Amino acid sequence: MRFQVSGSMGQVEVDAVDWMMAMSKAITHFGVQVSGWVCDTRPNGDTQVLDPGSGLTWVVHPLESAVSAPIGGAPRQAGPPPVPSFLQGATSPRLATPAPAPPRSLMGGRSITPSQPPAMPRAAAPPPFAPSRHAPPPAPPAPPAPPAPRAPAPAPRAPAPPAPVVQGPPEDLAERLFDVSMDIAAAPDKNSACSAALQVALDLVPCEAGSVLRGTINDAELTFVAVSGPVGEKLLGRGVPFGQGLAGVAFDLGITVQVNDVSRDARHNKALDAATGFHTRSILSVPVRTETNFYGCLQLLNPPGRFMSWHVEVAETVARSLAATLAATL
Repeated sequence: MRFQVSGSMGQVEVDAVDWMMAMSKAITHFGVQVSGWVCDTRPNGDTQVLDPGSGLTWVVHPLESAVSAPIGGAPRQAGPPPVPSFLQGATSPRLATPAPAPPRSLMGGRSITPSQPPAMPRAAAPPPFAPSRHAPPPAPPAPPAPPAPRAPAPAPRAPAPPAPVVQGPPEDLAERLFDVSMDIAAAPDKNSACSAALQVALDLVPCEAGSVLRGTINDAELTFVAVSGPVGEKLLGRGVPFGQGLAGVAFDLGITVQVNDVSRDARHNKALDAATGFHTRSILSVPVRTETNFYGCLQLLNPPGRFMSWHVEVAETVARSLAATLAATL
């Protein structure tokens, strides 16, 4: 599939399986480093991408009907359709010649065509038929139909629930983030450290669910080792192949990926929702990594509204502390 990626640094067309891979190729083409992606997919299929670190924005537009063009070039426009043979040389869109008007006559101002005979006088209409004296009396009129039953009035519509109140960061956020690394490092093993990290993140960021998937480049897949939420027991121990879902994107690219409406994003792993019955609306995926190694991904799902910038700061701080603990124990 071909995509056009446009931004303040220019425009490029790339071939990719989805918009995220197209965006990855585009930033490589432009030679920029990004800290993360905040993604909003529009109803027309375009995806707006913001890098919160640099403030750069891009729009990824799918080109399903465009003719392939080299990277950086404009798509070739298709020429006009060929003119059918029966229209070649014609000067008018009409194909049939209109019939000539009938010749006018100078007799009495009436116009009579040569092939039309003169009109004959019309015979008088016969008198109306009188009914016989022996005819049966007319049938009595049918009784009027009863009125149709009136449909019941619709039930009154329930009032819409109030919009969720999005709260700001806690006043002691800086102090609590400073203590995060100590709480995670005190865990007795790697999976316990992942559970502690998830609990710290959910204590600070109000979300409906969250998870930590652990894995390295030497593993076959990412594995859910810590899960919180209404269907957590269905995900614990489940594997996700590399490159699948938004967790796979965050792990593969090593950047934070925030998607505010996953229903419009093809990279969301809908199979997990189908298997668990959980309805995912928005996801924040943060890689658990150091400068040199990757250890997994931290995900937060469905905040009361949109993810805020301080939510991302909390998740990235927790992920860095978890990565440092995993690096020391592996």
